Amino acid sequence: MTSETIAKINEVQDQHKAWAFQNFGANTAENQIDPVLGVIEEIGEFSHSFLKRKQGIRGTPEEHQANMRDALADVSIYLMHFCTKAGVRFVDVLLRAENNYVSEHSTETELIRLTCGVKHLQVAYLMSIEDAVFVDAVRYQITDFMALVYRVANKVGVDLTVTIIETWESIVSKRDWKKNSATGAE
Repeated sequence: MTSETIAKINEVQDQHKAWAFQNFGANTAENQIDPVLGVIEEIGEFSHSFLKRKQGIRGTPEEHQANMRDALADVSIYLMHFCTKAGVRFVDVLLRAENNYVSEHSTETELIRLTCGVKHLQVAYLMSIEDAVFVDAVRYQITDFMALVYRVANKVGVDLTVTIIETWESIVSKRDWKKNSATGAE
C-alpha cells in the first residue's frame, strides 16, 4: 500500500467518524455491536450475488460483480466503523491483513470461512466493551477477519482498497440518515 493510499484511508476513517456521529450519535455500549451486525448483513448480500452469478440467474454477471464489489466495500466500511468505536486505526488493520490474503482455497471455501470468521468480531466486540487494555487484541481479531475479506475480494477480482475509497467517496459519505431515514438520500 502506497503512502498516499495510507493517508487516504486515514482521511476516510476520520471523515467516517464525523459522518457516523452525525448519522448515528455518540458511541455507546448499546450501539457498539451495530457495525458487526452490518458486516453480517453485507456478507449475506455478497453471498446472494455470488450464488446467483454462479447459478447464472437473476441478473447479469456484471450486475452480480458490481453487487459483490459493493457488499465487500460495505463490509470494510462497517469494519472501519467498528475500528473507530474500538479505538483502532483501520489502516493498521488493512496493512496487516493485506499481507495475509493469498489463499489456495476455492471462493466458496473462503466465503464459508468469512461467515464463520464473524466470531472474531464477536470476540473483538466483547473485548472492546470491557477495557481499553484490550485494544491490541481487538486489532488482532479485526485483522484476522479483514484478511478473510481480502481473500474473498481477491478471489472475485475486487481491488479492496480502491473499492473502499471509491464507495466511501461516491456513496456512503453522501448519505444522510437523519434527513431521510428511508434511503439516506440527501
